[in-house]
Amino acid sequence: MDDVIAALDAAGCSWREAPEMVVDRDGPGRAIRTLETGVVLVFGPDVDGDEPGAWLHAVMKDFPDAAPGSPSEGC
Repeated sequence: MDDVIAALDAAGCSWREAPEMVVDRDGPGRAIRTLETGVVLVFGPDVDGDEPGAWLHAVMKDFPDAAPGSPSEGC
């Protein structure tokens, strides 16, 4: 997750937390949304449950609560 966020920042891709995504009711998890395209990246623990939020579990586009506005290319 840290590597993905660092890469987004380095590329100038704006992102924000996506609290509307329920990641894991019983444990750690995190979702972020790229603002330019509305792509949601969902992170959580690995199979053994260690390294909370370290692993990319899903990438979604056109989620109903996507960021408003016209998407741009690139991020």
